[in-house]
Amino acid sequence: MIDIRIPKEIRQYEAKFVGPFTMRQTICVGVGLPICILLYNILRPLVSRDLMGFCLLLPAAAIFLFGWVKPYGMKFEQFFFSAVMNNFIAPRRRKYITINRHEALLKAINKFEEQQSKNGNKHQKRKYVKSNLAIR
Repeated sequence: MIDIRIPKEIRQYEAKFVGPFTMRQTICVGVGLPICILLYNILRPLVSRDLMGFCLLLPAAAIFLFGWVKPYGMKFEQFFFSAVMNNFIAPRRRKYITINRHEALLKAINKFEEQQSKNGNKHQKRKYVKSNLAIR
């Protein structure tokens, strides 16, 4: 009998494209390999082998991140965009001010009742509250 391994979560399954690589990983290898070969040919006469290895490691590691790493279940470019947005582009302190309409209503009613207790007039409550709730 043939045993088939089924993943616990269906969304974690990735179809293989070439050998053990998914389509995404195959594209990353296809992009990364020519970049590393080009850098090797450019840097070979200019720097030592040790430094060249380090220089080739940086683009290869960046391409590896995009192909294989999935932090928090997101693709790396989604995670990178989210991290840049939250840490650099979007401000940590918000500049807008929220208005609690319930508190504004209570303040308007209390103010109206204080005025009515001074004046003795109780018929214009609704009109006064509406005019004082306008957002300024």
